[in-house]
Amino acid sequence: MLYDYQCQACQSTFEKIYTLAELEKKPVPICPLCGSFKTKKVFLPGHGGIQCDSANDVTWLKSAEEAIKPHHEPPWTSRADYKACLKRNGLQPTG
Repeated sequence: MLYDYQCQACQSTFEKIYTLAELEKKPVPICPLCGSFKTKKVFLPGHGGIQCDSANDVTWLKSAEEAIKPHHEPPWTSRADYKACLKRNGLQPTG
């Protein structure tokens, strides 16, 4: 399951994917920007709070792939692939 969070220390937003087994342990995510444990689950517009990460559920992924993915990279199958591509190329996703 994919959740959106906001850090209460630095105000950044980030996503975190959990397996069902991890969710049973009620994890507290750590902010990837500042390392704070002061995070809270948020519901961003259009996200619905919980999402799947597959390419079938992310409607904009195919057009983003066509626009920015280098041809030598394998096809994207998730938003995680999109974000990894951005990071490898020195870019940062918004929102």
